[in-house]
Parts: sequence; C-alpha cells; structure tokens
Amino acid sequence: MNMISRDERKREKGLKKFINSFSYPVKGLKYAYRNEQNLAVDVGIALIVVIFGFISALIFCFLMKNVVSIAFWELYQLKWVDLNPFGTLMIL
Repeated sequence: MNMISRDERKREKGLKKFINSFSYPVKGLKYAYRNEQNLAVDVGIALIVVIFGFISALIFCFLMKNVVSIAFWELYQLKWVDLNPFGTLMIL
C-alpha cells in the first residue's frame, strides 16, 4: 500500500488529485465484493434489472414507432406506411 504523508497530499493539486480520489471508492468496492456475501447477489440482481430495463426501452421505442407511423397514416391519409425493422418510415 502506498502511504503518502499529509504534506505530500497537500502538494498534490488539480487533475492528479481529482483522478487519485477515484481510487478509494474502487478499493472499497473491491473489498466489499470480496468480503460481503450479499453484495454478489445484489450486483447480479442489479445487472438483471438493467438488462430488462434496456429490453423494455427497446420494446417501448418499437411500439411508439408503430403508433407514430399509424398516426401519420391517419393524419395525412397516405396509401401505405411500411413499418420496416430499421426504424425508417417508408411511404409507397
């Protein structure tokens, strides 16, 4: 472990001090992950929630694209609206 005296820490300024400040939380998370059993379960559940959130956001965007396409079709009385999977509105 690299021990820095108080005087040396006071001399560190600016960007170097800011970047070094991130090492303490990272070390704390590593320590907690190794020594706390429930943290691994919590991290796993958090990853599952993030993945499902991303999937639901994609589904929501797809559904909204369809709703907007149908709204344009109804509004402008277009002949046909092609809902292709690439997210672009093609009017034939």
